[in-house]
Order: sequence, then C-alpha cells, then structure tokens
Amino acid sequence: MLYSVVDSIGKPPSGVLEGTLSMLGAYDQCLKISVPRKSSSKEKKPIFEGKYCLAEYQLPLMPNNQSNTRTSSRKSDNQQSVVENLVQQASISPQSALRHGLCVPSTCSNEDVDKIIRYALKSTGMISSIRHCNVRTPNPILTEQIIALAIVGIIGVLVLMGTCLDGVTRSTIPIGSKIQIQGSVSGTGLRFLLMFSLYTNTKKFLHIGNTSDGLSALHGIRFLTAAWVILGHTYFLFRIPNYRRLHGFLDFAQNSLFAPVENFTVSVDTFFFLSGLLLVYSNWKRLQSQNGCLNILKMYLHRYWRLTPAYGFCMVLVFLLPLLGSGPLWHVVINQMVDNCRHSWWKNLLYINNFWNMDDICIRQSWYQSAAIQYHVVFVVILLMLFRWHLVGLLLNGCVALVGIAYTGILVYKNAYPPTIMIAVRDLSSLYEFGTEVYIKPFHHVGAYCVGVAFGFLLVKHKNLKFHPLILVLGWLSATACILAVIYGLNPYRSGTVATPIIAALYSAAHRTVWACGVGWIVTMCATGQGGKLSFLAYLLHPLVMTVHNAHMRERVYLDHYEMIYTYLGHLLVTFGVAFICFVTVETPFILMENLFCKKEFKADISEQHNGGNNNKHPLSVIGIKHRELGGTACKLEAFNNSNSKDHLANG
Repeated sequence: MLYSVVDSIGKPPSGVLEGTLSMLGAYDQCLKISVPRKSSSKEKKPIFEGKYCLAEYQLPLMPNNQSNTRTSSRKSDNQQSVVENLVQQASISPQSALRHGLCVPSTCSNEDVDKIIRYALKSTGMISSIRHCNVRTPNPILTEQIIALAIVGIIGVLVLMGTCLDGVTRSTIPIGSKIQIQGSVSGTGLRFLLMFSLYTNTKKFLHIGNTSDGLSALHGIRFLTAAWVILGHTYFLFRIPNYRRLHGFLDFAQNSLFAPVENFTVSVDTFFFLSGLLLVYSNWKRLQSQNGCLNILKMYLHRYWRLTPAYGFCMVLVFLLPLLGSGPLWHVVINQMVDNCRHSWWKNLLYINNFWNMDDICIRQSWYQSAAIQYHVVFVVILLMLFRWHLVGLLLNGCVALVGIAYTGILVYKNAYPPTIMIAVRDLSSLYEFGTEVYIKPFHHVGAYCVGVAFGFLLVKHKNLKFHPLILVLGWLSATACILAVIYGLNPYRSGTVATPIIAALYSAAHRTVWACGVGWIVTMCATGQGGKLSFLAYLLHPLVMTVHNAHMRERVYLDHYEMIYTYLGHLLVTFGVAFICFVTVETPFILMENLFCKKEFKADISEQHNGGNNNKHPLSVIGIKHRELGGTACKLEAFNNSNSKDHLANG
C-alpha cells in the first residue's frame, strides 16, 4: 500500500519551463487505497484509506522592471532562473498557482497536511494552502440539492404525463372533432399537461414558418454569434491547471488570426443590438393599433416571464453539479459557482447581479440577462416617445448612447484600465477591475442597444429601402471597416505593449457602438424570414457544460489550437443538445403557460397530416380548444412560433 500512496502523489512534470503548472497525481488510485485490519480483529473499519489533497503553491512575486512587451519579457532560458520563468508564465492568469496532488492516509487531518507542507516550503518563500481533501465517501445531499431534484423531478413527471396524454389523444381523436371537458378546472389541467408534451414541443422547435415581416437574417446572425461566444469561452474559461505548456497561450497573441477569438466579447453587443431593434420592430404595429399606448406593466411582466423560467432552471442545475462527478479539480471548479448561486440567486431573479463583483455572480455570464432586462425597462419609455415624437425619441436615444460612451471613456481613462479584455495584460488586477466596473455594467453596452433601436425605427418606417448602387458599395465598405476596426484595432497592443490611456479610453468607449453599426447595416440589407430558437439557452447553459468538463479532468492536456478547437466543437454540440432538451421540457411549456392563463381565444393549429392524411388527429381537439374562450386579453396560440422566435432573438 505504501507504493500505491507514493505512486499517487503528483510528480514534477516535464515542460515546467513552458508553463506546465500542475502535478495532479493519481486521484482515483489514491481514493481506492484501503489498508484492512487483521482478520482476527473485531473492528471491520480499515486501518486507514487513501485521502487525496490538492495543495496550491503561490510563487513569490519578483520585481518586474522590464518593459511590457512580448520580446523584452521573454529572455532566453539561460538568462532566467526557473523561478523567474515560472513567475512570468504564471502572470497570464490569477489562477496560475502551482497545483500539487498529495495522497496521504485518511487518519491525517487537513490541518496536519497543511502544517507539513508549510514546513517543507518554509525556506523557499512559497505560500501554500490546501484547496480541498477528499476520501472515498458518497457526496452528502444538501437541502438545496433536494429542492433542485424535486423541481427536476416535477418537470420530468409533467413531461412524461403530457407526452403520454399527447400520444393517447393523437391515436384516438380525429382532427376536427371536439369533446368539451366538463368544468374549467379539468380543461385547464389537461391543457397544462399538453404544454409539456415532447412531441408537440419538438414539432414547434422544428417548425419553420413563413411570415411577411420575417427577419431571417437575424436568426442566422444570432446562431453564429452564439457559436462565437462559445468559441471565445472555450479559450478563456478553461482552467489553467488542466493544461500543459501555458507558454502557448501567450503565443496565441502573436497570431493575427486569433484576434477574432480574443475579441469575442463584442459578440454580446450583437445580441444587445438585436434586442434594441426588436423592441421597436415587434411593438410598432401594436402601438399603431392602440393609438400609441402600451400596457407597460404587462410588457415588463411578459418579458420577465419569458426569461425567468429557463434562467431559473439553469440555476437549479448549478446546485446539482456537485452530484455529477468527481476529480482532483472538481471541488475547486464547482464549489465557487455553487457558493455564488447559494448566496446570490436572488440577485439573478431580480436581474441586478451585474452591479456586484464578477466573482460573486451566480453563472458569471448571466450579467447579460440582467443588462438586457434593465435596458428593456428604460427603453420601453423611449419607444413610446419615439412613436409619438420621432425626432425627440431619436435625440433621446442618441443622448443615452453618448452618455454611455462618455462615461465608459472617462472611467477607463481615469483608472488606467485596459481597453478591453485581453490576454497580454501586465496588471491583472486592472483587468479584473475592468470586468467588474466596466464590462458587466449596463452603461458599457448601451450604445449597441441604442443603435439597435435606431435601426429598428429605420426598418419600420422604411420597409422597402432602395439604395443607389454607389450607396450600397459605400455602405458595405463602411460596415466592413467598422467590423475590422473593432476586431483588429488593438493588434499593436495584443502582444503586451501597453496602450496609452487616451487610446484605451477611446477604443473601450466606442468600439461596441461601432460594431453594432456594422451589424446594423448587414441586418438592414437582408432582414427577412424565420429561423432558429436555441441561442438564448445555449448562452445560459454553455458555462455549465464547460465547468463540468473542466472539473472532471484527471490529467493535463497539451495546450494548442487543435486541442482548443476540438474541445470547442464538443462544447458546441453538447451545449445545443442540452439547450434543445431544456427548450422542449422547460422553456416552451412556460411560454405556452403564459398563453393559457392569458384571457384570449386559443386557436389550435390542426394542419398536421397524420398517417397519410386519412386518420388525422390532434391532441388539442380532445379538450375542446379549437375555438375556446379563456377570457381577457388576446394572445393566440397560433402566434406562438412568431412571438417565440422574436423573444428568442431579443433574449440572445
């Protein structure tokens, strides 16, 4: 057993000078160690079992008097000590401490292991800590996990019952027949169950309708943007200890082809642009039919209901993550996210979590949903002014954009923040502060939303725009210039050279608005049609998929573009697969639920051809809602696909 213990301890790896900063050891082998007592002993419990502890060593930071350039900061190996080289490699991320897997007897306490390590490293100046220790015992089920399992179980039962009811009614009731259910409660209950039918919801997902006000280009842009977000997070949300050769991460900055990946954060501004455009585009006809009046409270409640069920379900899944696996890094990766959700879930449900630090947010990327709701609250009022007084509304919209741009520029200039999130940043604390104080705050992205509002107004007022060929050429050249300027504008500074405060401020303040202008021209040129529905859920779920992948890894992976792209394709496939499941089991039923409890005529779509058209059936006919009044404000079931598509476009 002694050999198993020693063999399970992490050993110094090769490639340390290239930035291999972890020696994780053999996690599973350590936990399988068990030293039994003699057969004559009455005590059945083993003398000891294997206990895996992950230690973290922080290297002593040395003074850095070198200029902040790629060439000067990389001296040859014979000019550097090993410690200096490690410090420089570690500077690319605050997560880059040395991680060391230890295997000790279970009779040793965490404090014992910590004291031994501190004593061993006393002369080196390193700061050590124990991140966690594990023995082979089942994970305890906590109260919040019981609640989460209950929620998932209830949804599972509803899906099963709804699908079975759907199947029974399709096989027994011909289309066109209508059986009235006695009593409104039972009728509502059956309609409620049918909303969870996998068959019907999958059919809705696969349905592609033709509408006169289309905007198919937005669907394509939305999917490509979601894929871009996942690509960027594949590179930037990976766990440093999981990879060999971190030196290669700094090399990425030298490649101009990597610039679109490094600058992927502008992708969220495409979503903000779409939200602003659709706020105007999807409500303009309603304003015209209601003499410029809107039920603002109802709009807010509608928006909240459309976003929150799927959003809340993602937080439920976070609480279940600790039960899904194990590994040397499992608790390090998972625990912070779970703790954040345990303490901050209410901030998410109130959509105010982007006013706290990034590290305190439950599901870090959820700051986007909060900003989108905050914009919606403010810009509904601007929409009303835009409808009644076009010039006043446009001026107010422009002023909001200018205030956001000016405030961002002043804040970045005053605090010497980097222009955006970049790999090669000398002061990591300033990058973190930029993320917390600028990036996740609503004023930083409001320019893109305002551009969307302006283009939405342009489309509703001039639906048949025709430009002179010269204008078209100039427009496409300008849009291309805007996009390329945003993506490659920081190329001289991507290798580590510090941008001057004025350049950092100007770029940070304006580049997201400029990006939205480029996207706006593309949308204006090809806005027609109907399309996909999963990007909102993919945005919410992909960090969970990546977190589970990172936490489950047992060994380091060689860091290069091939490995990252291969991982990205896996993330993309799994994310959209999970998003589809959530779409048909959670999001669609809750969208239909809003229609159920709205007071309006429900009109069933009974155009489906079943069994060659001879024995056509439809589940809704059995509960008598072909033309059934539920009372109150109108909300047609047949409009689900169009309204759902627009909501998803706006949600991003």
